[in-house]
Amino acid sequence: MKKIEPTITLSVETLIDECSLGNLPKEDHYSNFSLTNRENVSDVFRYKKFKNDFATTLTCSYDAKSYIGRIKNSYDEFLKCIIKQLNLDVPENFADDDNLTIALNKKIEELSQIKNERELRAKFPWIWGDLVEGRKYMRVTRDLLKLEPQNADDCGKRRHYFYACAMREKIKGFIEYQTKAYQRFVNRRHDFKEKLASRDFNSYIELFFDLNRVALYMAHEYLKKCETTDDIEMINTYLAQVSKYFQTKYSDTHVSIKVDKAIIDINNIKARYEKQKKRLLPKINKVEWIIIPNDQKIKKVKKGKNPRSLEVDLEKLTRLKEHGKRKEDFYGQTDYVAIIVGVLSNKGYVGYLYENGEIVFDREYISYHPSTATGNAIYNLKIYDFETLSKLTKSKLKNHPKARKIVHSKKWEERVAEIIEREATEQEKENVKKFIKKYQK
Repeated sequence: MKKIEPTITLSVETLIDECSLGNLPKEDHYSNFSLTNRENVSDVFRYKKFKNDFATTLTCSYDAKSYIGRIKNSYDEFLKCIIKQLNLDVPENFADDDNLTIALNKKIEELSQIKNERELRAKFPWIWGDLVEGRKYMRVTRDLLKLEPQNADDCGKRRHYFYACAMREKIKGFIEYQTKAYQRFVNRRHDFKEKLASRDFNSYIELFFDLNRVALYMAHEYLKKCETTDDIEMINTYLAQVSKYFQTKYSDTHVSIKVDKAIIDINNIKARYEKQKKRLLPKINKVEWIIIPNDQKIKKVKKGKNPRSLEVDLEKLTRLKEHGKRKEDFYGQTDYVAIIVGVLSNKGYVGYLYENGEIVFDREYISYHPSTATGNAIYNLKIYDFETLSKLTKSKLKNHPKARKIVHSKKWEERVAEIIEREATEQEKENVKKFIKKYQK
């Protein structure tokens, strides 16, 4: 099993606003972070991006020598910006693999075929925005030279910078040079990743930032990793980093920072740490459900000797049985990986778990009790919300924002199919396996 390397993302804005010592203007900090990343891009690709320096976030990777790990520019942010500028629609958790290379190359080929500015704006709005900003830059340069001829050298440098940024005065030249530049980005992006790995901001941060606040911010981000996953191994790994924080000199100081409008201090960190530790305790009778993988036999409830008779007219009875059979056939033909059977207060409900982490709860249909065919809405939720939502009463569940309600209308199968047929990511598949192992009895 692949070892989890604890890595967190730090916001440049939060780092500067909440952790800087104040011995350097904030504007200089932003410029320095951007300039370093601009140099990284230029070193690898011989290309200076005019508008975007890809420096709104930093990554912090674990370093055994110090609690404050290696803080550097984010390769993920860089790659997402390239994808965004090429107007490529990809899932949030995409893989940086050959498939991505193929998709990016197709967009670059499409870019090379652009004939006019209107077409560029429609198909590549971010690159068109770069063109607009570049023209403003050159307009200011010309005005500066016209008003103050003595600034010819500075204007010459500005003009050179404009051309070095793959900009051109005419649309044909602009498209040609942008295409070449993006092709270099795509072909050599892993060189850029190695370049980022070789450089960090630690010396700079030690000079101009309060390390007590930086360490507090890091502890907060490690806890966020725990709070947004059900992966026990990941929780263990990231909680270990918070535990190390308590053993450092940084936790002895009474500092606080503001992150996403919340005040973070040592008491906040301790309370959240204890809450996450409880998640690691053995789960005994935690939920009133039984998880049965699809490759195991399900014990069906057998018909009793004296079943209760129902006084239902024949026409209604036929409709109920038809609806019940329709439900049975639909779920039976789907590729669920496990069935979640309700017990105790949840008896009579059944959930179908799919590879993409979606769970669909419906009333269990029992052929000799035709009334079970209708009367309940379908509820869809994610596996990471299961433990919390599965304990709610029906009245609370139907109003919960994380539980999607689907009424048994004429096209209910189509709406359910859209949810369960969504292609699963590798991470979702792994999470489902761990979920089954965690709750299976």
